[in-house]
Amino acid sequence: MPELDLRVVSPDVGGGFGMKSQVYPEEILVLWAARRLDRPVKLVMERSDALASDAHGRHQIVDAELALDANARILAVRSSLAIDLGAYLSAAAASAPNNATNSLSSTYVVPLMHVVVKAAFTNTAMMASYRGTAKPEASFVMERLVDKAARELGIDPVAMRRRNLIAAEAMPHKTAGGLIYDCGEFERCSTRPSRSRTGADFRNGAGRASSADCAAASAWRCIASVPAINPNEWKSGSRRTAPLPCTSAPIPTGRATRRPLRR
Repeated sequence: MPELDLRVVSPDVGGGFGMKSQVYPEEILVLWAARRLDRPVKLVMERSDALASDAHGRHQIVDAELALDANARILAVRSSLAIDLGAYLSAAAASAPNNATNSLSSTYVVPLMHVVVKAAFTNTAMMASYRGTAKPEASFVMERLVDKAARELGIDPVAMRRRNLIAAEAMPHKTAGGLIYDCGEFERCSTRPSRSRTGADFRNGAGRASSADCAAASAWRCIASVPAINPNEWKSGSRRTAPLPCTSAPIPTGRATRRPLRR
């Protein structure tokens, strides 16, 4: 079929990641059937069909370890993970294994990394590049390691994070995974929420909220501040980053609202 004879109508579906970024066998079969029958053919899928056959993401099994020096500064991180690729490969099958390899250090100074990734075929649908594509999973693993280390060493988790964050004056910073951060104010991101009005109201006093403050509160509410890395431009294998400072504000219902910090 000549290219100009094919008309594609794509209504407002929102975004271009995940299951929307794939070419599915059914789409090709619809074209084939229309040509074979010489009449219009329409594919209608129920939600249950989509759940069974649309591309998935996020399925990982991870074992990780963190090495620290006597001052609780990170020396190295080691990770072994298995990523579910589904029963057959999608166009973005390599994205998750690659990102899982180089994104583990997050916003911290990590001199050494050792990451083993096993991409596994399973009996599920193919895997897609859902938003972040293994970077949120890597950040989750790193944050869990830092939290666990802080508990075992008796250090406040916020203080533990600040001790290991990449300093703004250290930019540009090349991570052990090979990524280059050209900018970032991660210390500012972690400090600003604890000085906000919301933080002051929660603490009911001056100073930074600690884990002990959270545990002693009648309502189990804590302020979470996690710096994030987001690439805004790709150049010759380097990642140009923009700092994304934000704060999560607790509200009476127990939910949290996420809003950017004002400079």
